[in-house]
Amino acid sequence: MEKLKPCPFCGGSDIDIRTDDAGLSWYSFCNGCGVSCGYSITKDDVMNAWNMRVPTIEPVKHGKWIEIDIKDYKALCSECGTWSPVMGKFCPECGARMDGE
Repeated sequence: MEKLKPCPFCGGSDIDIRTDDAGLSWYSFCNGCGVSCGYSITKDDVMNAWNMRVPTIEPVKHGKWIEIDIKDYKALCSECGTWSPVMGKFCPECGARMDGE
């Protein structure tokens, strides 16, 4: 049997596979946030449905803009080195959040 992945909504790992009140079908339930998924007659189908719902998310990169004055460029990303004409909240190249952390 496959291991259950964390909840895609709260990130919790306390996930149960339960039966309905009549004991006729199975479903998954997150004890962290209460979300449920995958009513089916087999436990394996429910587990597969739960695991397919988890998105692949990369950790947030944090960076800061390094001010420069070269032609039309105003800043350099501390994470990837991309030159940018504006100092936005995120680097358009690597996606780093420019919050200086």
